[in-house]
Amino acid sequence: MYPDIDATKQRLEDVSDDSRPVDGVQRAFRSWQNDLDTGKRLQTVTIRSIETNADIDLQVFQLPERPAEPADT
Repeated sequence: MYPDIDATKQRLEDVSDDSRPVDGVQRAFRSWQNDLDTGKRLQTVTIRSIETNADIDLQVFQLPERPAEPADT
């Protein structure tokens, strides 16, 4: 997982499922991660849609403006 949360080493397995062709390439629409020692499923990711080479408005990459600092009283 994330070292800043828990630095304990884990044996993990990543599994992909629900493969579908998208523009001629098989893509997994569902995946999950299992802890091999406990058998516990750690996370599941489900993708609703995939677009290749989609037009993206560059504004989505702009950081929001920082709020003004409160005035000293």
